Amino acid sequence: MSVEHEVTRDILLAIMDKHNLGNVDNVTSAYKSIYNVVHASVDPELNKGGFPEDDKQN
Repeated sequence: MSVEHEVTRDILLAIMDKHNLGNVDNVTSAYKSIYNVVHASVDPELNKGGFPEDDKQN
């Protein structure tokens, strides 16, 4: 299992516990959303420019 999937799993489990998330469709959707953010944060090609919000604050 890649680091991205491990981090995603840990975040998803914490969210599921806190918000009583149990519906399969909701869990699947949340996993995909979380994974996309985690993957973008560790992929040098995707994060080399930072987040657009960072540019607006400067």
